[in-house]
Amino acid sequence: MGKYNFETENNDFDKTIALGDLNREIQSLEAERKFDTINVEDIRAERKPDREKTYGERNVNRRKKNNDIKILTVIAVAVLFIGIFCVSAIAVRSLFSNESHQSGTTIESASDIFETNSDESVYVIKAFKKEIVYLMDVSSGKVYSAPTDENTVITGSNGGKIKFDELDVGDIVSVVKNEETGKASQIRWSEEAWKKENKGDVRVDAESSSVTVGAEIYKFDENAIFMYDGKEILPSDICYADVVTVTGIKNIVSSITVTKRHGTVYFVNADFVDSIKAKVDFGEEYDVSGGSLKVPAGTHTIIVTGTNIEDYLLEVTVNADESAEIDMEEAREKASVLVLEVTPPGSYKISIDGQEYPDGSKKIELGHGEYKVRVERDGYDDFVQKIEIEDEEFVLKVNFRRGGVEVAGEGELFGDITIYSEPGWAKVYIDGMYKGVAPVMEKLSYGEHYIKLELDDETYGEHIVIDKPEQTYKGVID
Repeated sequence: MGKYNFETENNDFDKTIALGDLNREIQSLEAERKFDTINVEDIRAERKPDREKTYGERNVNRRKKNNDIKILTVIAVAVLFIGIFCVSAIAVRSLFSNESHQSGTTIESASDIFETNSDESVYVIKAFKKEIVYLMDVSSGKVYSAPTDENTVITGSNGGKIKFDELDVGDIVSVVKNEETGKASQIRWSEEAWKKENKGDVRVDAESSSVTVGAEIYKFDENAIFMYDGKEILPSDICYADVVTVTGIKNIVSSITVTKRHGTVYFVNADFVDSIKAKVDFGEEYDVSGGSLKVPAGTHTIIVTGTNIEDYLLEVTVNADESAEIDMEEAREKASVLVLEVTPPGSYKISIDGQEYPDGSKKIELGHGEYKVRVERDGYDDFVQKIEIEDEEFVLKVNFRRGGVEVAGEGELFGDITIYSEPGWAKVYIDGMYKGVAPVMEKLSYGEHYIKLELDDETYGEHIVIDKPEQTYKGVID
């Protein structure tokens, strides 16, 4: 009988057995499988009641667990809400209790003011922390701490009573000790000190250690405090466009605090404007040929001027340390008048940069700039000249030539004119002088004249131009 390798459950080949033995192995396996099937069914039948009971208990437990989770969730949300409310309240209280203070920084090296100094010393407030004021000695520059409480009496620069929150970094004060509590009984504005609030155009010169406020000049030393947004800055960081509060004693500046930082206005296409300048809020005029101007943060009325534009007025809003733009191409070009004085007088044709204007025009409105003017008259050389208009009026003298020779000296030209009226027999006045009753013949110089007709209290007047040897005029009286 043949022999076969019998494969195990792990797909490995086991020992070699005979075919008969293989059949016996298969029968044995089938018997075991049947036995296992019976056992499994029996077990399922035996366990079914227990399993159903277990599922019921599980459902009860699951519902109980879900209820527990819901209760815990509600408690957690409530605790979270209460926590957020408390944190917010603390934050708001902190915000309002320090809203006017420039700094809340603790100065670790500060000494107790009441252990080292007398009540008569003068200090500059440098920082705050809760109910503690940090003060710098004006003379030495050393920093001290002064604790306060609800009984501390505080006076401001105007002598009136103020709250702790109304003190500012840079205030110049003296401090009096409460012997019972060891804290400050008084913080009062120093009688020697002064305070200039919300000043603009304050110039700080770091090289000369000087400060210009209006027409007054002060000095500052290494102990002076310069602040912005709760942080110390350099003297050179302060711009003339910042709004600041300045404190000092006599002619010495103790502190400068920036209350409103500047922004920048950029003048786009500034090269379009000649001699460009700008005024801010109708104040001082600045040269802005560089294309920019620093201004305090806020909304301002800006007036831009130039020799070739009409005054350009607009409102601009600028944020601190940001910029805004003004496009100068939107400004209106300033109009100028070209006045022609023609010799000898008479009719002529005129063109400017190739554009023709009415014959005999004596005044032409143009913008500032360069132009090429051509004036023509029959029998004369063409008059051509380049001009540059910068002012409101430009007078151009046109002296005609004939064959290259100026003819201004050959005598004034005249023309004969016959003046009629309708109805007839009107009185005729020429350039204000009575000439008789129409029709009237007169010899007039080339150029403009004024004709007036009068008849039965009715008047008619008109300007005419004499530009021919002979011509007629008829005036109608309504």
